[in-house]
Amino acid sequence: MIETRLLVYFLTIAQEETISKAAETLHITQSTLSKQMKDLEDQLGKVLFIRGKRKITLTEEGRYLQQRAREIVDLVSATEGALKEDTELLNGNIYFGCGETHHMKDITQCFKNLQEIYPQIHLHLYSGDHTVVMDRLDKGLLDIGLVVEPNFREGYDYFYIGRSDRSVLLMRQDDSLTQKTELQKEELKE
Repeated sequence: MIETRLLVYFLTIAQEETISKAAETLHITQSTLSKQMKDLEDQLGKVLFIRGKRKITLTEEGRYLQQRAREIVDLVSATEGALKEDTELLNGNIYFGCGETHHMKDITQCFKNLQEIYPQIHLHLYSGDHTVVMDRLDKGLLDIGLVVEPNFREGYDYFYIGRSDRSVLLMRQDDSLTQKTELQKEELKE
C-alpha cells in the first residue's frame, strides 16, 4: 500500500519539476527524496518520471498517478479536518467546485461574509466544467458544486440560483448540511 507521505512527495516533485527544489520545499535531503521516489517506482513497477538535465517530467503513468494522488491527498486532508473540528465553534473546510460563471462574484462575496463571521472556516475552490465538478462530488472531494442546468444528476439535493443561466447548486444527499424541506427548496426557487 502506498503511504500518503510518498504521494505528497510525488506531487511536490511534479509541481517543482526538480528533485532539488522539491527536497527544499519538503525540508528533506535530495538523496532521501530520490531514494523514496525510486522505491515508489519499484513498488508500482512503473517509471513515473523522465529525468532530464534541467527538469523532471511525468510519464503517462506519472500523470495518471498525479491525478489520483491529488484526489487521495485532498480526501485525506478533508477527512482529517472533519475529525479534528471543534464542535463548539463553526469551523472546518468547505470544498466548492464550479466552472466560470458570473455567479462567482456573488458566491465569493457570500463566502467572504461567512468567513468574517466564522474565521475558522476555510474555503477551497476548484474550477472545472460540470463533468469535473460532478466527478469530484461523487467521490466526496467536494461539498458543494455549482453547475449550469441541466447538467446535474438525480441523487443530489439542489436549488436554483440566478435566473439567467439557470445555475444549480448541488450537495450530496447524505451530507447533513443538505437536510432541507421541500418547502425551503420551493422558497429558494422564487
